[in-house]
Amino acid sequence: VQQLTQVVNPGETADISVTLIAPNAPGSYRGYWRLRDASGQTFGLTNGNDFWVDIKVVEAAPTFSIIPIVTPLPIGTVFSILSFDVTVSASNQGQISSGGHITPGVTNTGDTEANEGLQAFLTYDLSGIAAGFTVDKVEIVYPSYDTLGTPFTDLGCMRAYIDNYGNLDAGDYHSGGASGAIARWCSEAQVSQTQELDPAILGYIQDHLGGQIQLRVQFNEVETNNDNEADVLRGTPQIIVYYH
Repeated sequence: VQQLTQVVNPGETADISVTLIAPNAPGSYRGYWRLRDASGQTFGLTNGNDFWVDIKVVEAAPTFSIIPIVTPLPIGTVFSILSFDVTVSASNQGQISSGGHITPGVTNTGDTEANEGLQAFLTYDLSGIAAGFTVDKVEIVYPSYDTLGTPFTDLGCMRAYIDNYGNLDAGDYHSGGASGAIARWCSEAQVSQTQELDPAILGYIQDHLGGQIQLRVQFNEVETNNDNEADVLRGTPQIIVYYH
């Protein structure tokens, strides 16, 4: 029963609203209504003095939730990695002989016909990698080279060392053996192969992002075999830094 809130005189109109609650179960429903005056008499409509309201309850559409599925990457997978080929700086590099002779811009390693040792001194420009990046891996390779004589047969293994020599000077030549090599080549076949540097080098590279690093390359087992023949590897190693 919905009571009117006003008196409606003959000839007047009034808007009536009724709040209905739909059933819970899906289906078609009809509700019948009648107008009744204060004395209880129905009026106003024919065919039984009633009217109806049809209600159709439909099943609610299913709702879906998106659940992200994260698949672990295989062990060792590296993502969001950039590589940067570090070329040797055009300045402050060269070779030094055991006799104190400096040849700027030439990076040969081995010994000479005068039975003097040769060591290469290299400056690498890291200004292309901003200091805010993180170094993930460092590789070294000789992209091109050639040899005079038989340096690996006569002089043993060639090694690279961190050497912050600053400005190139004859006193930078390192006599005798050395320890702490970051890379080693014991044959021509190894020279053209890319090798990953020991993770211990990452901190050194990381600390010098945005600047430069310096290396020394030498045969440290035998400085010269005194055969009056040049045994030399001619080439410049390239460093590749992977970072994110």
